[in-house]
Amino acid sequence: MKKDNTTLKNKLNLRRKALKELCDSPYILEGYGGKGEVFKRLYTMFPGIVFEQNNKKIKILAEQRQTWRIYESDCITSIKNGVCDELNLNFFDIDPYGDPWSAVDAILKSKIAFPQKIIFCINDGLRKKAQLGGAWSSKNLQEYAQKYGNSEIYKNYLKICKEIMQKKAAEAEFKLSGWHGYYCGHNKSMTHYAAILER
Repeated sequence: MKKDNTTLKNKLNLRRKALKELCDSPYILEGYGGKGEVFKRLYTMFPGIVFEQNNKKIKILAEQRQTWRIYESDCITSIKNGVCDELNLNFFDIDPYGDPWSAVDAILKSKIAFPQKIIFCINDGLRKKAQLGGAWSSKNLQEYAQKYGNSEIYKNYLKICKEIMQKKAAEAEFKLSGWHGYYCGHNKSMTHYAAILER
């Protein structure tokens, strides 16, 4: 999928509002660091951990973040391998330009020392795949394509994302207590949402 970088303002507004939901200081996991545009505008005062596979980008992130943990690696693999175990992370910024759910699964099934409230801010690129009839080929959408049909997934993608998040939260002994989302980008193919999970 061609990357759509026109939605930075939307990303910032969603994350700014979500950060206000945390009474305690945010401890951030940024799964796909990119060039750190969100970090420069929102995260400089907070502790965190960031993952990025591109070597040129990781050098930029390392220069930006003197106090963060920085990994040149795939966030899903690293989380599954215990890189974040026992950290008190509570704010998860997931921006993969595609399927976010494998990263959500890795986080919720990890040994991260979750507090009572955690927040996910997600940029999801799967709606475009559903529009093109590809929901059936997505591991994380197959169940919902079977339940609702491929065309319904595209039309009601935000509603289905909320349903997926509720299910995954419950499996991790959380409940979904807050939700906000919208479509944006070229032809509204991107979906942004924030989810508040509480125990």
